[in-house]
Amino acid sequence: MALWRKSLPTIKPFYAVKCNPDPTLMKWLAEEGAGFDCASARELNLVGDLYIPTAAAPPEIVFANPCKKGDEIFYSGRKVNTTVIDSEEELEKLTNKSWIGTSLVRIRVGDSGSRMPFGAKFGADLDSVSSLAKKAAKLGQRLSGVSFHVGSGCGNPTQYADAIREALYAIVCLQQAGHTATTLDIGGGFTQEGFEGAAATIQKALATVPKSIRVIAEPGRFFAASCQDLFVRVIAKKPAAKGRKGWRYTIDDSLYGQFSCIPYDHSTPRWIRVRGSNEAERPRSAAVLYGRTCDSVDMIAAAASTEELEVGDWLWFPKMGAYTSVTSTEFNGFPKPRTLTLEAHRPEQLPSPQEFSEAAWPSGLRYVSAVQVPTDL
Repeated sequence: MALWRKSLPTIKPFYAVKCNPDPTLMKWLAEEGAGFDCASARELNLVGDLYIPTAAAPPEIVFANPCKKGDEIFYSGRKVNTTVIDSEEELEKLTNKSWIGTSLVRIRVGDSGSRMPFGAKFGADLDSVSSLAKKAAKLGQRLSGVSFHVGSGCGNPTQYADAIREALYAIVCLQQAGHTATTLDIGGGFTQEGFEGAAATIQKALATVPKSIRVIAEPGRFFAASCQDLFVRVIAKKPAAKGRKGWRYTIDDSLYGQFSCIPYDHSTPRWIRVRGSNEAERPRSAAVLYGRTCDSVDMIAAAASTEELEVGDWLWFPKMGAYTSVTSTEFNGFPKPRTLTLEAHRPEQLPSPQEFSEAAWPSGLRYVSAVQVPTDL
C-alpha cells in the first residue's frame, strides 16, 4: 500500500500534474495557493475538477507542453490563458488553432549536471529568441515571458544561476520586439538532497531580476517525493544462485509498478523491515530483491548486506512519491497498491528515515541501469 504524507509548500509553486496522480496532494497544494503545470487535456481536466472551497479563485494553470497536439490547443484555449512554445512551428500551430492566450518561450539551458537532462528535446537556443519574438508579433501571438528547465535531479546549482542570467536576456529580446514579457519560470529539477544549496544560489541570482518580473517555479517532484511511502510484503524466498551467498527474495510490487522510478528517474530506493518495538534485528546477509512479474529484468535492488527476511515480512520504502504511482503499470495483471491517506503526520503513524542509523539500512546496493538520453542529439 502507498501512504501520502501531507507536505505544504513555502513558496507559490506550479506543480507538474504527471497524470494520473492521487488528487489528495493536488488538493493540498491548491489549498496553499499553488498553480499547476499541465501537459495534456486530461491533466487540464484533473485540475479543473479540483474543488477548493477555501480558495478565492481557481488554481492558475500553465499548459506547459512545448510540443502539443493541435486539437488540445483548441481545447485548452477554453480553460487556460498561458502555454509554452520553443519553436516557430509551434507558434504557427497556435495561430492555426486560433490561440488567443499568451505564451512563455522555453529556452535551452545548460543541464549537464542533472540526472535527467531535457535540452535534447526541449528549448529554443538563446540566439533564436529574437527571431521567435518577431515571428510571434507578425502572427499576432503574445509572448508573456520565458521559461527554462535545468533538468531533473540537478546536482550543480550554478546551472540555475546561469539559466536565470540567460532568461533575463531572453526577456529583453521579447520586450524589444514589443511583447509585454513579465514572467520568469525557473522550472524544476529540485530534490530534497542539496535543496538548500540550490535555493541559496537561486536567491542570489534572483536579486538581479527586476521587480516588474514575476518569478514562478515548478517544484512538483520536491513536494511529491517525500509525500508518499511504500509498504510492500515479501512473497517468496529462496537461496542465492549456485556459487553465491545470501538469499533471493520476491516482493509484491515491481519495476513495472511503483519501482518504475529506478529506470525512469535514476532513483535508488532503500528499505527497512517493519518489526515490533521489542523485536530484535535479524542477522544480515547478501540479498537480491526481485519484483513480482515474470520478467527477469524485474530486479529492485541487490544488497551486499541487509537484514534477512521471511515470507510475509513488510518492507518500508520511504520517499516513494516521485515517478512511482504516475509511471506504474499493471503488467502481468498485477494491480496497483491500495492508497491510504494521512491528513496529518503523527510519529505513531509513520516513522521518519532520520530515526534509523545508517547501519540499519541495506548497504552495497546495486540497481538496474537507468534510461539515458544520448547527449549528442
